[in-house]
Amino acid sequence: MLHKDYIKTVQEHFKPVHDLVIDLRRGFQLTMLPDRKAIVKLYNAIANPFVNLAESTDSFQTVLKERAHNCFRDYKNFSTEDSKEMYIQIVHQYNLMNATFKHKAVSGVDFSDYGMTEDTTFTIDHFKTLKHNISRIPFVMGHILKRVFNKK
Repeated sequence: MLHKDYIKTVQEHFKPVHDLVIDLRRGFQLTMLPDRKAIVKLYNAIANPFVNLAESTDSFQTVLKERAHNCFRDYKNFSTEDSKEMYIQIVHQYNLMNATFKHKAVSGVDFSDYGMTEDTTFTIDHFKTLKHNISRIPFVMGHILKRVFNKK
């Protein structure tokens, strides 16, 4: 699902350059739970599944020309936006490729910014959000200790 400002933001980053990657890096990852509940995590990735590719009409192949999203990291023409969350990636039991990540879970999202209505929105499970964030403590501490002890 895209933020209401997603297309406007892509258009603001557009330049008439062949193979311009427009990378909106920040979003949310929503893991569906029973009874329309969810855990929502911050998601920040280079060349994620919501990457955009502007091509010349003379030689376009579409964003599907690359086998994997991370191939776009190597393109020379790159524009990045990471000021706010611009998409929601949905993870459910039928996803074949998506996995949930150890990013911080959040307790509040304005789903209406992503086109959801009262009938289609989710309730964030605050207990599972807390449980997820507590389970991240060893992961986060490991990163902090690596940074502290790898500095010379």
